[in-house]
Amino acid sequence: MNREKIFLRFFLLILIMFFIAASQEALSQESAEQLYEAALFKKEAEGDLEGAIRLFQEFVAEYPENRKIGAKAQLQIGKCYEKLGLKEASRAYQEVIDNYPEQEEEVREARENLSLLIRAKAVLEKRDTEFKIRKFSSPDVDIYGHPSLDGRYLSYVDWTTGDLAVLDIATGKTRHLTDDATWEDPSEFALYSITSPNSKLVAYSWWNLQSTYDLRLVGIDGSGRRILYGDKDYEVYPAQWSSDGKKIAIKRYSRKDNNYQIVWISVDDRSIHVLKTMENGKTAECVCHSPDDRFIAYDRPVEEDSGNYDIYLLSTDGNSETPLVKHPANDKLLGWAPGRQQILFISDRSGTWDAFLIQVEDGKPRGSPRRIKGEIGQAEPLGFTQDGSYYFGLGIRWFNTHIATLDFQTGKQLEPLKQPIVGSSFNPVWSPDGEYLAYVTEETKPEGLGVFDHVLRIHSFQTGKDREVPCELRRIRNPHWSPDGRSIVVTGTIKGTRPENYQGGLYQIDIQTGETKALVEYAFGPPLRVGMWGTINCEWSPDGSAIFYITRDSILKHEMDSGKEKEIYSNPNLLMNRRYYRPLALSPDGERLVFGIRDPKTNEESLWIMPSSGGDAPELLKLPKSKRIRAIAWTPDGEYVLFMKREKKSTGLWRISPKGGDAKKLWQSEKQLSGLSVHPDGRQIAFYTTKIDTEIWVMENFLPEEKTKKK
Repeated sequence: MNREKIFLRFFLLILIMFFIAASQEALSQESAEQLYEAALFKKEAEGDLEGAIRLFQEFVAEYPENRKIGAKAQLQIGKCYEKLGLKEASRAYQEVIDNYPEQEEEVREARENLSLLIRAKAVLEKRDTEFKIRKFSSPDVDIYGHPSLDGRYLSYVDWTTGDLAVLDIATGKTRHLTDDATWEDPSEFALYSITSPNSKLVAYSWWNLQSTYDLRLVGIDGSGRRILYGDKDYEVYPAQWSSDGKKIAIKRYSRKDNNYQIVWISVDDRSIHVLKTMENGKTAECVCHSPDDRFIAYDRPVEEDSGNYDIYLLSTDGNSETPLVKHPANDKLLGWAPGRQQILFISDRSGTWDAFLIQVEDGKPRGSPRRIKGEIGQAEPLGFTQDGSYYFGLGIRWFNTHIATLDFQTGKQLEPLKQPIVGSSFNPVWSPDGEYLAYVTEETKPEGLGVFDHVLRIHSFQTGKDREVPCELRRIRNPHWSPDGRSIVVTGTIKGTRPENYQGGLYQIDIQTGETKALVEYAFGPPLRVGMWGTINCEWSPDGSAIFYITRDSILKHEMDSGKEKEIYSNPNLLMNRRYYRPLALSPDGERLVFGIRDPKTNEESLWIMPSSGGDAPELLKLPKSKRIRAIAWTPDGEYVLFMKREKKSTGLWRISPKGGDAKKLWQSEKQLSGLSVHPDGRQIAFYTTKIDTEIWVMENFLPEEKTKKK
C-alpha cells in the first residue's frame, strides 16, 4: 500500500511538473510573439526604425529556440538598417543566411536583398577622379525631380499617371510615392520635388482641386503623406531643404498681386518667413542656400521680358543683398556645392551655354567666375549630391505640321504626307480660300527649358514662303481665320505689365498690320475657369458677326460689334484634354455646334450636337471607355462630322453623319495626332504631331580643391 501511495505521489509530481513546463513554454511562446509584434508595430506604424531594431535584437537574444520567428526578426533588422542607409544591413542579412539555413523563405529574401546591396555598393564605389559628363541611363526620370544628397535616389513625376515617383539609382528600381493623381477633370498631379538631407522625406508641389499648387511631404517609402502649406491664392514650389532638415526654401507665387516670393517654411509648425518679394511677375528660376544656411542664392530677370538673368546673394536674416554675377549676358544659377563656398551657374557670355564656378566668401563674390566646361547646353537644374556630382536636365519639345490628302468617302490616302512647314509648328488651320495655312511656331526662350516663344505665322502655298504676323501677344495658341480672311482670333497673353489676376484671353489680330483687339479677357478660375494653361477654343459664325467659344462649364456666343455675350449651353462635364483644350466645331452653315462630353462616373466620352442658337443637345455618338476624342471638325459640305479618336499610341480619323448612325473609320495613323483643320476642297486635312525629349545628365569630379583662407 505504501508502495502504491509513493508511486501515485511520484506520478502526480511528474504530471504537475509537465503541466508547469508546458505552461511556461506556452507563456514563453506568447511572450515571444508579443515582442515580435511590438517590434513590427514600431517599425511599420510608428516609423521608429532604431527602436524596432532594438526590439528585434532583443527577440533574437531571448528566444534562440524560436527559429521561425527568429529568422523573421533577423531579416527585419536588415530591412530597418537598409532604410536607415546603414552598412549594418549587409551583416544583418548575412546572419539570416548563416544562422537560419533551414528557414528557406527568409534565407531566399535575405540573399536577394544582400545581392542588391552589393550591386549598389559596387556602383557607388566604382568612381574615378576624372572630370566627366555622362548621360543618365534611366528613361523614367524628368526635369522636375531632385537627387538625394546621398546619391541613392532621384525623384520624378510619372507622367502616365501624374504621381510622384522615386528611382533607386543603384538598382534601377522605381516606385510611386503617391497614388491619387488623375488627368480627369478636375486633374491632380505632382510637379517639382526635393529630397530632405537625410533622404527620408520628399517635399513636392501638387496641383489640387482648388486649381493651384500646394506643398506636400511624403516619406521616401511613400508613407506619411501630408499637406505642409496650401492657399488658394498662391502657387507653391519647393526649392531646397535647410541643412538640418527643419525648414524648406520655397517659391510662392501670388495670383492676386502677380509677384513671387522666396520664403522659409518650418517643417514642424508650418510658420513662414518671407525673405524676398519680386514684383510684376518676375521670378527666381533657381533658389539654393549656403551650407551654413546663412545665405540664399537666386537668379532673377534683369528686365521684364528681356530673357536675361543675373544672380544674387541674400542673407537669411534679411539684412543684406549682394549681386553675385552681374553681366550683360544671360547667367542662370544651378546650385551651391555641398560643404563648399562655391556656386555653379551657366552663362551664354561666350555665345554658347558654358558652366562656371564662382567662389563666395562671407556672402560676397571672391574673384572672377571660372569656366569649367564649355557648351554644356541650356541646363535645367536638378541638384548636387554629397560627393559633388551635379544632376541637370536637357530637353526639347518639337511639333511637326502635316498635311494628308484623303478621299472622305472611302478613307483612301491619295498622296504621301506632306510637311510644308520648316521648324517646330503646331495648331495649323486653313484660310477660307485654302491658299494659306496659319500656324504657331515654338522656340525655347533664354529663360530655359519649358519657357517658349510662340509666334503666329502664315504659309502661302502659292509662293511657298512664310511670314510672321507681328503682334503684342505671347503664349499664342489656337488660331482661327475670320470668314473674310483678313484677321485671325487666337488665345494668348499680352506682353509687358498685365492686370491683376490676368490669365490671358481671346484676341483678334489683323494679319497685315498686327493690330490686336481684345475680345475676351479672363482671370484664373471662375467665372470662365479656363484652367492653368489658359486655352480657349473658338469658332467664327459664317458671316463674321460673332464667335462661339467654350470654357470649362459653358458654350458662349460673343457678338463682334457690341461685345455682348450669351450663354448657349451649360454643362460641367464639357470635354477637356490634358492641355485644357476643349474641342468645339461649328457647321459650315453656322446652324449646329458639335462638342464633347465626358461622363464623370463612367469616364466615357461622347459627341453631342445642338443648334447654335441654343436648345436641346442630344448625344450623337458614345465612345468606348478607353477611347479619347482629340479633335472635331466638319466636312465643307456639312455632310459629316469628322473627329480624331486616340487609341493607345495611334490615332484614327472617323466620320459620322450629324443625323446620327454608325461612325466609320476613314484613316489610321500610328502616331498620336492633335488638331484638325479641313481644307475648303474637302480633300486635305492639316494636323500636327508632338515629340518631347528630356535627358538627364550628371557632371562628376569637376569641383576643384578649395584654397584655405589665410588668416
